[in-house]
Amino acid sequence: MNTSTQNHLDEMVNMKMPDGVEETLSMEAMNESEDIFAGKNFSSLDGLAMEGRQILETLESRIENLQERFIRLLTTEMQRAGIQLENRLHLSLSDQGDLIVEGEDNDTDKVQEILSHSDLLQKKFRELAYISFLSYGIDMVCQAREAMEDQESEQSSIFSHFHAYIKGTLSHFYIK
Repeated sequence: MNTSTQNHLDEMVNMKMPDGVEETLSMEAMNESEDIFAGKNFSSLDGLAMEGRQILETLESRIENLQERFIRLLTTEMQRAGIQLENRLHLSLSDQGDLIVEGEDNDTDKVQEILSHSDLLQKKFRELAYISFLSYGIDMVCQAREAMEDQESEQSSIFSHFHAYIKGTLSHFYIK
């Protein structure tokens, strides 16, 4: 980067808007957010929210079936290996997508080995995770849309999950 380029970047970073422009932009941003709450900008999300409850029923049914199949497959494999669990195990996916077994049962390592060598069990667990997250997301869309339509939406508990830390340019917004 040469001096001329650096000076140009410095000018862009330190640009000052003409008087009144920041206030106008701020008001336009506020009006845009009002349009969002009125549903003018999110017609596809409105459609999803309207049909979401039916979609959720279908997904939840699919999740139940997949869970039953996963448990049957895992139980069959554990019986073949002579494993009888005495304690509860916790199954999860690592950041890399590997199926992980945690627990205090004496056979935890054996169950991990079964899962590590079964592409079918790993595939079914990932499919369960995918559909569960999809179901959760659609449910959140439906809840948020219903809360926005509700006259008392300011008191809706779904929005209590939304947080902000305000500190100048280091401010951030998130859902907890």
